[in-house]
Amino acid sequence: MTQPLDFLFSPPIAIMLVSMFISLVVSLANRILTNPKQLAEWRKEVNKWMTEFNKAKREGNKKLLAKLKRQQPRITQLQSKILVQSMKPLPVSMVIYLFFWWMVLTPKYSGIPVAFIPWFGEEPLTLGLFEWYVLCSFLFGIIFSRIFGTS
Repeated sequence: MTQPLDFLFSPPIAIMLVSMFISLVVSLANRILTNPKQLAEWRKEVNKWMTEFNKAKREGNKKLLAKLKRQQPRITQLQSKILVQSMKPLPVSMVIYLFFWWMVLTPKYSGIPVAFIPWFGEEPLTLGLFEWYVLCSFLFGIIFSRIFGTS
């Protein structure tokens, strides 16, 4: 006899729920461990400098180029800060990914078709664990990054 929640353990739904959970944890880690507004400001400043630098280089504007080169140490420092801030959630993400991939998903779902997309060609497109997980992960990653303001 089937239980009311048995559908949650079907391969597509189970993988989708795992990818949703992982995306949620990673987005929360990004939100807690980084300052998205500060990162956005730093990136904006670096991009503005890069645009001006490339324009001055293209036009051969030596005066502006000299001014921008004096600002280069600060821009390099900002790029380092951006990298450090972006790497903070990495350990949390890696532990979560490795645990769920090695302990939950791979043993149960590797090597079997887990989802089908019926509208491609005459036969349905068969998706394995990796393809289905990537699709679900993109979907939930976008949703949670928008919700938590980390995009």
